[in-house]
Amino acid sequence: MAFNTEEPNSRNDAGQGLVARASTELPQLHPLLNFQLHTGNELASLTLRDADIAVRATKRSPQHLVGKHVGPIRVAPFAAKGGAVKRYSDVESGTASWIAPDDALPEHPSVLWRKRHFPKIVPSYRVNSISTVAELVDLGLGVGIVPLFLAKSYPHLLPLTEALDECQTELWLLTHPESRHLRRTSTVFGHLSRALSFN
Repeated sequence: MAFNTEEPNSRNDAGQGLVARASTELPQLHPLLNFQLHTGNELASLTLRDADIAVRATKRSPQHLVGKHVGPIRVAPFAAKGGAVKRYSDVESGTASWIAPDDALPEHPSVLWRKRHFPKIVPSYRVNSISTVAELVDLGLGVGIVPLFLAKSYPHLLPLTEALDECQTELWLLTHPESRHLRRTSTVFGHLSRALSFN
């Protein structure tokens, strides 16, 4: 049984955490199944059976796949509690250090938003994962855009605005139409569709 958590133009290690939590009961419920979890920027081909199930952040489900909408991925700019940045107006002044996805993620919604609203800003730290953005912000190294569900895992994060509607994407659980009838796939797909949650 192969899972793939992926987000176009974004390393989705945060998605791996969601799937891992939702999968904790599977080995006990189905001890004959073996599981492989892969995360990455590249999209696994469900048609070519690169994976049996994919968890994908996208605006809409691809029409050629069977999908279940898990929920919206909302993001906001965060700073560290106790740091120099206390409110969004501190960011607007242009003096805040930014932590952002690197050049491997040029179309990530947070990158596009930052370039649109702060075109002259050059990030102080550029990293290859959204979780690393959250970690560095939590350490007080700057401001970054972080998914709200992920921010809950970092106790020192301070939201600077409400969720940014421009950056919202959707999380989908996907499989190939021919795979959904396989017992192993339908069993795990059903379990994940019930267990995946941002809460």
